[in-house]
Amino acid sequence: MPKVKESLTDLVSEMKEIGEEIQALAVLELDTDEMETALASIKKRITKKLDSIDFVATQFDVANSMILARAELYEEEARKLKLRSASVLKNKERVFQHLADMGFVAEGKPLKTSGHTYFLKKTDGALQIDSDAKLPSEYLKTKIEQVVDKAQLRADILRGVIVDGVSIPVTQKVYRR
Repeated sequence: MPKVKESLTDLVSEMKEIGEEIQALAVLELDTDEMETALASIKKRITKKLDSIDFVATQFDVANSMILARAELYEEEARKLKLRSASVLKNKERVFQHLADMGFVAEGKPLKTSGHTYFLKKTDGALQIDSDAKLPSEYLKTKIEQVVDKAQLRADILRGVIVDGVSIPVTQKVYRR
């Protein structure tokens, strides 16, 4: 006959029932030894079940650590790939500049290949501002930014200050050491 798996809830309700039976037998002044033995057996099974839950929780921690380590590895790999991509684009620009330096491409003289046409085009570069430049105020912007001071708001709410539309929900969580 296959062994029936007992849930922790089943064991706890069975323990409560036996506890109630022991109390009823004690009130009637009947022998409670057999029921106390059964209660001890259930408590052992509950302890074993709790140990299993602890093992599962530990495995969750291990799995989470592995996932975070893998994410960190992928982030580092993505950073390296972006650097490699930038390097490839820089090398492409060097080759194009080399075509111009060697005279294969000049203004008004494009280079035609079987696949593409290469030509010179003047483009505006990035704006360069000397560190000691005295810019007129019309070119200066002032940023004013409002942000919620969540730390101060939380501290005030916890001290009992009432702020409309703001609350701190209370939840219960199980922690383990």
